[in-house]
Amino acid sequence: MTMLVTVPSRDIVEAQAGSKLKNGGLISLIANATPLTVYTMPTGLTARLWALEVFNGNAADTIVSIGTGLAPLVLAIPRLFVGAGLHDIIPLPPFEFSANITAEASVAGAAPANVAVILYVVSIGG
Repeated sequence: MTMLVTVPSRDIVEAQAGSKLKNGGLISLIANATPLTVYTMPTGLTARLWALEVFNGNAADTIVSIGTGLAPLVLAIPRLFVGAGLHDIIPLPPFEFSANITAEASVAGAAPANVAVILYVVSIGG
């Protein structure tokens, strides 16, 4: 079963997460099934993932996987179905990470038809 939740703006995510909400920047997942670091964990901190902004510029649907590790990626949250041409913010229950957050897409693309993500996280500790 696939579920897609549309959020009207980042304001809802920011209100839930509070003023410490950060993002890891726009990361293009251009390599097919190759994990890339999408958020580098600050030393001595953990982070809670609140939302994921996704863009699929491909003509084909893709699956985005979020987790830790580069070889292989260790899945941390359920895989996300991202329809062709979709650009949306997907709110998530706050998942906590203590290592760099990595992601991969199931299809490859070259700009502008690629798959990209932005993670919205809150750092904890320090």
